[in-house]
Amino acid sequence: VDGLVLAVSPFNHSMNYRSVCVFGYPELVVDLEEKEEALRVITNHAFKADRWGSTRETSKVEFQSTRVIRLDIETASVKKREGQAQDDEADKGQDVYAGVLPIMTKYGKAAQAEYSKAVLPEYMASMEGTEVHQ
Repeated sequence: VDGLVLAVSPFNHSMNYRSVCVFGYPELVVDLEEKEEALRVITNHAFKADRWGSTRETSKVEFQSTRVIRLDIETASVKKREGQAQDDEADKGQDVYAGVLPIMTKYGKAAQAEYSKAVLPEYMASMEGTEVHQ
């Protein structure tokens, strides 16, 4: 949800949003190199940095207990609603607030684990206060 849309009439209230549905046939990734590459890409994408390379090596148990699924997308659909309320013409100009209250998700201040002795990586420090959807 990207925002609450307030109208003169509660009947015309809405929400701004983005939604995606994908359809296809999932397939379990069994090739070990392909699986490791997929996990590396997913991990690094979340931080926009080489997080995978700065962590300890994955244990055999961790690697074996994690599944990666490949999805060849056959079709997809997107729904998006943005903009202001669709008030009736007769309601416009009344002394009732109408507009959009944006909802933003931002990264907060990192909370270091008590046992961690490492310095906060710069790529994480630079994320603090930025919007998640950048």
